[in-house]
Formats: sequence, structure tokens, C-alpha cells
Amino acid sequence: MKTRTRDLDADAWVERVRRGDFAAIPADLDFAMAGGLALLIDGYGVAGGVGPCAAIHDRVLERCLEEDSSGATALDLWLSIFFAQRRAYREGPLPEGGESHALDKLVAELRAALVALTPRQKGGIMAAMREPLSSKRQETRHG
Repeated sequence: MKTRTRDLDADAWVERVRRGDFAAIPADLDFAMAGGLALLIDGYGVAGGVGPCAAIHDRVLERCLEEDSSGATALDLWLSIFFAQRRAYREGPLPEGGESHALDKLVAELRAALVALTPRQKGGIMAAMREPLSSKRQETRHG
């Protein structure tokens, strides 16, 4: 029996991804279940603000809607998914129809791109990832 993403402990695989185990991202992860993954980076900070992050998202999504894949880098894919997740959270509801299907494809592309990173590329992506909030709170209290 195949294990579906919804059957997995999201906190466990997200924590493995935070440590750099990108193969821990479930192969069947869809956009609706990708919030934990999306928020591992501060997309606005990495992109240089909301506007640049939105522009990256629009470009990546448009290409995905027009073609079989976006052809985007792992970082641009992650920024696009981050932006779409934040927009859905702020404006609700989750996208439907063609946009929903395209976002699911972008999540699958992101997983494939992350798993295929070279060690040097992986280092760059790891540098863009957020520290767990509990670590930041501890530093604030003790530092």
C-alpha cells in the first residue's frame, strides 16, 4: 500500500528537509499540503521584498501554465510556492482549476530540483532557509 502525503507526519519530514534531506519531501506532495515546505524560507527577504517575490512567482507560474514545466531554478520555484502560499493565507481560498494544477506541478518540480542539487548549490539553498522559530526564541532569551 502506497503511503499518501496526508498520512505522513508533516512535522517529521519538514524537519528532515530543514536539515537538508530534500528526498524527505513526499513525492506526492501537492500545493495544498506544501505550506510547511514553502515557509522554510523567508521568500520576501530572499527575493528582496514582496514586489520582487511576486514578480518571480508570476513569471514562474505563467511559464508553467503555458508549458509542461516552468524551467525555473530551485530557488525561484521555492520563492514562487512561498508567495502563492502566503497569498492563499492572506486572501484565501486555495487556487482552483488550472492555477491549482500548475502549483501542484511547481511543487513536484521543486522536489525534483532540490533532490538534484550539487553540494555547492545545496549550500546556497540551505543558507536561504529559516532557522526554527524555537531556536530564535532561545537565542533571544539567552543571548
